[in-house]
Amino acid sequence: FTQPGVDRKCVERLWRDGYITSKLVDRVRELDEIPGFSSTPVTSSIGWLALAQDPFYDKPDAKVNSMLKFALERFGKRWAFAVNIYPYFNEDNQLDANTTSKCTRALAQARCFDGAGCGTIAAVADVRRKMALLNVSADHTLWVTELGW
Repeated sequence: FTQPGVDRKCVERLWRDGYITSKLVDRVRELDEIPGFSSTPVTSSIGWLALAQDPFYDKPDAKVNSMLKFALERFGKRWAFAVNIYPYFNEDNQLDANTTSKCTRALAQARCFDGAGCGTIAAVADVRRKMALLNVSADHTLWVTELGW
């Protein structure tokens, strides 16, 4: 993901030249060398940008979908999807009617965990939908690694 001050060559090295996938393989190999760890789930957390495209973001500046497909092919069910979810960043959030500074409803949706109208529940359901687009089983491991609160 490019931002001011990020060297384009670094981004290309990460994604186009395979640094991400080669380091992932290296780290899993190192983990496997530790007695008792060869079946430990492996992952790399993805953030909000990764959800911006179906199934997952996959452009030259961040080839997340390609990395996930590689990980699934290489590690299968051992691969755990791990996603940072920030429902308060939802672009559909709006200010309360007739106000210029209150967002009571949006905050309530972002902070609740007990229903389909909750931002976190909706975001997790969307991640599951995206996972299905990669042909993974409905019970494939998904970890919510951060909520940002």
